[in-house]
Amino acid sequence: MCRRGAFGVLTSSNRSKRRLLDIDLRTGDYALDSTHAVRGTSDYSDRFNMIEIPVDDDPDAIRSVLWYNTDQKYKRAVEQLTKVKANVQVKVEQEDRSADFSKEPADVWSEPVVPIKVDRAAWEERVRRYSQPFAAHGDIYEGAVFLSAGSETRWYVSSDGSAIQTSQPTYRLGISA
Repeated sequence: MCRRGAFGVLTSSNRSKRRLLDIDLRTGDYALDSTHAVRGTSDYSDRFNMIEIPVDDDPDAIRSVLWYNTDQKYKRAVEQLTKVKANVQVKVEQEDRSADFSKEPADVWSEPVVPIKVDRAAWEERVRRYSQPFAAHGDIYEGAVFLSAGSETRWYVSSDGSAIQTSQPTYRLGISA
């Protein structure tokens, strides 16, 4: 949800729904996995690519996107692990000998999805009112007010049995001139 205003008028008021997928997939074992740094190269850059997934609650459509993208990440992680293993064998002894991942007991936690609560008409009026003073000053060429609200729900699952769901609303008010 986003409301924008400038110089006392509403410039946009929209509501959108979006789902993003971020897969952080590791291959290997606790001691050495695909996220291990390869000396002499930049960090494993394939870890943080957001992927849009269907907003409709269609399990088959969501499953299809999840499966395809997880498979792609898995194949890249296996390739990266091969590079990591070769690097460890060829290079001089490592300074950091700690494992890449620690073994911990499985954790299960689930929070309910938090809905966004915004009085649309009231906030549209506030956006107009907050941006109105900019109109009184001829030296202000750009003046804007915006309110955005969203809800972020995150899921974490691991092959060790952990399954965690958290949900948090976010509200942001910006005023600039």
